[in-house]
Amino acid sequence: MHLFLGFLASSVLPLALASNLTTVPDDLGPYPISITLHILQTSRNDTLAPTPQLRRLLLNTYAPVFAPDFACPSQTNIPYMPPFTLSFYDTQLSTSYGVPPGSIYRLRLQNCTSPPSSPVTAAKAPLIIFSPGADSSSYQYQTYLSAIASSGFTVIAIDHTYDAAIVEFPDGTIAFNNYPPEQSNGTTAQQDYINGDVLAPLRVADVQSVLDAVEQGGIAGLEGFVEGNGTKVEAGVMGHSLGGTTAILAAATDERVVGALAMDGTLVGEVLNKTVKVPVFIFESEGSVTSGNRVGPSFNASWANWESSKEWVFINGTAHDSFTDLVVAADLLDVRGALPPASGQVIGTIGGARMTSLVWRWGVGFFGKVLKGQEEGSFFHDPSIEFPEVNIVRSNL
Repeated sequence: MHLFLGFLASSVLPLALASNLTTVPDDLGPYPISITLHILQTSRNDTLAPTPQLRRLLLNTYAPVFAPDFACPSQTNIPYMPPFTLSFYDTQLSTSYGVPPGSIYRLRLQNCTSPPSSPVTAAKAPLIIFSPGADSSSYQYQTYLSAIASSGFTVIAIDHTYDAAIVEFPDGTIAFNNYPPEQSNGTTAQQDYINGDVLAPLRVADVQSVLDAVEQGGIAGLEGFVEGNGTKVEAGVMGHSLGGTTAILAAATDERVVGALAMDGTLVGEVLNKTVKVPVFIFESEGSVTSGNRVGPSFNASWANWESSKEWVFINGTAHDSFTDLVVAADLLDVRGALPPASGQVIGTIGGARMTSLVWRWGVGFFGKVLKGQEEGSFFHDPSIEFPEVNIVRSNL
């Protein structure tokens, strides 16, 4: 379960906040980015849906814009989330965590709307697919995804329908989480089965549907990723919590996945016994290390099955949801002081800007190596100078 849970409320922007907007920075890399929404209709039956239907996915693509002098001629600020999704999370933040109502409405993202001077291709901006945590929305990770895209990667973020807390489609359809009751009310064994053997394989199938669509030229703006019939697309997969399990399971399942980056989640289910032949990188939070939970032991149990280069680090001052935008938003909106003391167990004490820099540098370093053939930074071997808060647990680079 994640911090961002709640109930649907009014989606009207509080007028008092309309003139006090805050732009989420996305310029850690050299390129402006374009954010586009896609709907992917699959031919798969949706086993999570409350009624019989084919599975439909909401995708957000964060792509670098290759413009002269790295400048975007036409840039707009867009809302952080669509209206009902925004209201959904605003209600939970205010009622459960004491954040002033309407704070999240102030957030804006920079979106380069100018057509690129050259198309996005696999060679210029290789593909990363992102899977969020259980019961979570990909919108909760936009700071990190935008930063990685700004360094020359195309990031497709999946909202896993009836798995995310809320998925708001452009036609007005709202799909709420529809987990089996055992996922929240069952025994640990039942929860592990649902997460590891039901939800994670379903998410991997979603990743494969996205890869298929890219290969078939079915995602607008990414037609340059295919050079002809039969072209196989290579991609990295990145995820948080259950999304991290998804990333590693996808790497073990589909040869098109050439690297997996997992952020702070217990590995459960079939992924524990899967052989992974491509590079793996693991972020763990200090909260997971100090709480004595099953995150670390699950990594140790799987370590021998990862046959390529691999590294596992933990970050001081972090908690599970430090890997979401919440830690960034708390600082941008200046509401960290309004959070209860226990919030440190949720988002940690690390600053939002520092956390963004960490995920960006290490994410770009890892995927730069597996997707572009670049050398990873020296901090992968010795982080003490640039990143003293990062501790290497195990490494075989």
